[in-house]
Amino acid sequence: MSHKSVNFKYKFPEQYNPAYTNGVYGGYSPNGEMILNFYFERQPIPYSEHITVDEEFNVVESVVEPKTHNSNVIRFIESGIIMSHETAKKLHKFLEEEIKSQEKFMKENEDGEL
Repeated sequence: MSHKSVNFKYKFPEQYNPAYTNGVYGGYSPNGEMILNFYFERQPIPYSEHITVDEEFNVVESVVEPKTHNSNVIRFIESGIIMSHETAKKLHKFLEEEIKSQEKFMKENEDGEL
């Protein structure tokens, strides 16, 4: 059996800028394609804040607008991807192998020495 080699070249657009994500929302489309929308989840920043301080500049009262600001969570969707079922299976395998490798590395280096 003869082996062939392939050399892959990776090209990035000028505006390529990886984004941090801490969540994903998605599923399968009616066409059977996997759709993943990546988001960054955080508490909202108030539109405004009024602070009352005493003579020593200690905060006595803080009023933020809107009033419901603390009960909300922002999910900023930075990007999304669409892939076939077969590509989703390949991605699953890739992630599983990478996670196992990282967990093995972490276990071997529990003392903090790298």
